[in-house]
Amino acid sequence: LVNRNQAWLALLRSARASAGVTRISCVRQIPLFRLLNDAQSALWARNFSSQERLQDDVIVRQSSRASSFFAIKSGTCKALRNGTEVARLGPGDVFGEAALMLGVPSPVSVVATSDVTLLVMPGSTFLD
Repeated sequence: LVNRNQAWLALLRSARASAGVTRISCVRQIPLFRLLNDAQSALWARNFSSQERLQDDVIVRQSSRASSFFAIKSGTCKALRNGTEVARLGPGDVFGEAALMLGVPSPVSVVATSDVTLLVMPGSTFLD
């Protein structure tokens, strides 16, 4: 039983390490973070969580308080201002940063136009 538990723990550690490497590679694919060195990329990657959203999910509502920074890992979204599409977003694009940094409500709604995988960071962490 002890040997099985140690093997399981080793596998779990390996999976966690792989997940960290995957997150780092995702961070490096975001144009905003391309110039970061390895240590900086790892620091940012550690603070992201992954979130899956379905097509037509509203991710951010216009005029709502900004609470997170988002990066699109896969899939697509559209940004709407007063119901009118103003931008298409895809892998590597980010949103939420301006409202967080300026301390203002979100100027747009962001809606998934396909199933989407997002990297999400709490606003308080992003601003630190």
